[in-house]
Amino acid sequence: MSWLFDLLLLFTVVMEFNVGDSVEAIDHLGIWTKAKVVSKANSSVVVNFPLWRAEWDRGINNPSEIREGTAEENLIPCLSPHILLVF
Repeated sequence: MSWLFDLLLLFTVVMEFNVGDSVEAIDHLGIWTKAKVVSKANSSVVVNFPLWRAEWDRGINNPSEIREGTAEENLIPCLSPHILLVF
């Protein structure tokens, strides 16, 4: 029965968002970041993060990793994946 629940979750991700939608998604660093849906497939959506090259686009099929956009002041600014923080 778990497989049915998983299938419904995948369907939810694909149906809820459309190409061109502005969303927030978890990036490769695990940070909620502004993104734009650039394509949809059977079980996932692909998002692009502004200021990042297309090679950093990310396919998302887990509904907990994507959501509708929120107010700008609540977001961490989009960071380039090329920035290395050293403490």
